[in-house]
Amino acid sequence: MNTPDSTFTELSQFALSEEVITLISLEFCLENNVVVLGDEKNAPSQGRPVGMLNPKDKTLLLEVERQLKCQIIPVQLNEWEIRHALAEAWVITDVDDNRNDMMLLKESKTIDFSPKKNIQELWEEILSVAVKQRATDVHIECYREDVDLRFRVDGVLHQVTSPISIENVAKCVSALKIISRLKITEKRRPQNGAFRSHYITESGEEKIIDMRVAILPGPFGEDTVIRLLDKIGAHESLSQLGMNDRTIEQLKKAIQNTYGLVLIAGPTGAGKSSTFYSIIEQINVDGNKILSIEDPIEYEMNKVNQKQVSSLLGFADYTKAFMRQDPDILLVGEINDEETALACIRASQVGKMVYSTLHANDAIGIVMRLQLLGIQHDILAENLVACLSQRLLRVLCPSCRTKEIISEENKVYFKGLDHGEEQWVAVGCDDCDAKGYKGRTGVYEIMLVNSKIKGLISSKASMSHIREEALSQGFETLVVDALAKAREGITSLDEVRRVVQVW
Repeated sequence: MNTPDSTFTELSQFALSEEVITLISLEFCLENNVVVLGDEKNAPSQGRPVGMLNPKDKTLLLEVERQLKCQIIPVQLNEWEIRHALAEAWVITDVDDNRNDMMLLKESKTIDFSPKKNIQELWEEILSVAVKQRATDVHIECYREDVDLRFRVDGVLHQVTSPISIENVAKCVSALKIISRLKITEKRRPQNGAFRSHYITESGEEKIIDMRVAILPGPFGEDTVIRLLDKIGAHESLSQLGMNDRTIEQLKKAIQNTYGLVLIAGPTGAGKSSTFYSIIEQINVDGNKILSIEDPIEYEMNKVNQKQVSSLLGFADYTKAFMRQDPDILLVGEINDEETALACIRASQVGKMVYSTLHANDAIGIVMRLQLLGIQHDILAENLVACLSQRLLRVLCPSCRTKEIISEENKVYFKGLDHGEEQWVAVGCDDCDAKGYKGRTGVYEIMLVNSKIKGLISSKASMSHIREEALSQGFETLVVDALAKAREGITSLDEVRRVVQVW
């Protein structure tokens, strides 16, 4: 029996093999906090490494050697690493799936990137600072000679001053794989995982934040993106999202229908999911049975039967299956192919209310997009209730925004539109971390599909003809809503120009 003085090490320094880890029964490993390390089925001549919480327990060392029938080298690991290594090999999903398994984050403003920094503590600091800065995503990008760490705040990526070292990044990714229940030895294929964090502010306020992890192998290392989903504020009202009174009135009129399609268009990150969650809050009453299929489920909704897309069941599969569950309302995360589009149309044809999203440039473009997906004009006209399009604009920091004469560049860009003679601009201060913006708001356009619009769709009218009719009925475009917010000082003309296309 080898019993040298053991020093604390990290799981990432050892190869892991399901064949080797399972040489000892799961029950024994869990009870005694041990895990067999290495990837060699035959014991190495110098002894087999075994991770242990207490490597000085001679009785335990003897028992492990008896079961393995070879000499061992005890390696000290913490309980978290041992149990997650076991979970990977034995495909356990509930080893410690409770509040204690959450990553604890305490409010922090700085990150210590010292090469000797404990990796778990480094992650806690990175994510704590990300939460503090209201980041929605954390990016780690590996290049030939360096590693970038960037936070996406209010839709824009910002470089973190001190990067993770090339030497540390592999350990960082391995540690993240462990807590996200991903395979630590898989470095050739993309992996997606998740975990929860328990965030505590300096004043003692607490909140739970879901972390969605996506890891992508590359030539210089594994790139990582972590999406931060804050449970607080997940179900904001329509007005809190930035919707004006006219749009709210029209949307509420649309969702009073008992069957049909209400669709939202916008690029990834435009806030479509938040709008849907707010709509569900409006219609989630005792008399309705609501089923949703999402990819992924971002927020849990009370009394809504939520399902997540998997390799076995996609949007179309779930939509068809939902019809045998006697629903009143279906929420389909995205219409991305002909099969899903047809499934949604059929659901609305048999008296169900269907809400979904798709990729189109604007509200009127939704009509063309569905036609390109194979939906017949007359069937589309019969079932389409409303088309909504949206974008997210950064909000000017109220502490430092200022007003000045409108720039010549903006005069030219917004020529013919009501932009005013002055413009609000971003400055930057301590309150907004020198960014000039703090938070985001939505801008919207909505087209209700009334009898005249239905007639145009059914008769295969052009998109320009449908647009003209909608405008004659008072349809307001995204840019009109955005310019109104710029004049009020909510956002800037520069931000409007960055996000909203002027047709």
